[in-house]
Amino acid sequence: MNKEGGINWLLNKIHSMIKGPKSAEVGIATMVSLTDMAIANNTVSIILDGPIARGIAEEYKVDPRRSASLLDLFSCDMVLWGIGMRPDTSLAAACGVKLGELGGVCVDDRMRTNVPHIYACGDCVESVDKLTGKAAMHLFWEPSQRGGMTAGRNAAGEDCIFSGSLGIYLTHKGGISIAALGKTEAELNPGCGLILEDRREAAETTVRPVGRKKSDPAAADGIGRTKTIYRRLLFEDGYLCGVQLLNTLDDIDLFFDTIQKNALRRDGKMRLQKPVEGVESMSVTDAVRAMRKERRTVTVYGLPDMG
Repeated sequence: MNKEGGINWLLNKIHSMIKGPKSAEVGIATMVSLTDMAIANNTVSIILDGPIARGIAEEYKVDPRRSASLLDLFSCDMVLWGIGMRPDTSLAAACGVKLGELGGVCVDDRMRTNVPHIYACGDCVESVDKLTGKAAMHLFWEPSQRGGMTAGRNAAGEDCIFSGSLGIYLTHKGGISIAALGKTEAELNPGCGLILEDRREAAETTVRPVGRKKSDPAAADGIGRTKTIYRRLLFEDGYLCGVQLLNTLDDIDLFFDTIQKNALRRDGKMRLQKPVEGVESMSVTDAVRAMRKERRTVTVYGLPDMG
């Protein structure tokens, strides 16, 4: 790159846009990003651009630690920045609506606030966690949609109850699916919690468009490649209460359905699911197989007296 003048050309372009310390930082970040894209190796990018970045930092009074941080950050393959979500409740607070302990709008099980005739729903509302019974901020589509329906029906004169919510997280980043349901390890009840986990290699699924022959090289994309799958199941007294998955969504409906049913045990009203017997000696695969079997048998017991 040096021999063919690539670095000098890049340096001249970047220098032309630098006017001060802030634009110098942008220039360093741009330079190492472009170099990394060109050679696809972040270590080599840092080695090539390090002396140039040091010169820019000295010329425009950029802290050397800041310069080194920019080189490291912008030469990496992927950055995941999890800052979470925060409810915007300023309007509600200005109207005299009570806020809960977590900063969300406080509502009852009919989505009513403390102010008469004002209902609240969506990502600004605190709800009750079905598994713990504690206040929670589950800022997801499912409880927001269900809370909106509950608030609307009650505002229209019906009597509809919001039953609480579960922690649900599902996303796809850098070709990796990430899913989490229910409790985390930190939320397990002391003395009765159990964690099963496994990590394995699995073949990638290949989709071949209709009409394209198997011999077509384009149809073979993905064949022979593997991906690492990670599964983590959390139990309390044999009942599934949490799941974390990486690179797979297999059985996600089973996990969600099972956790929803097990959440009904909290108030002692009903049990729609048996515990997984002997789960402490099972593998993840065995536990999943047992839960599939339980769902197929549709065993319902311990129902409350409906009379």
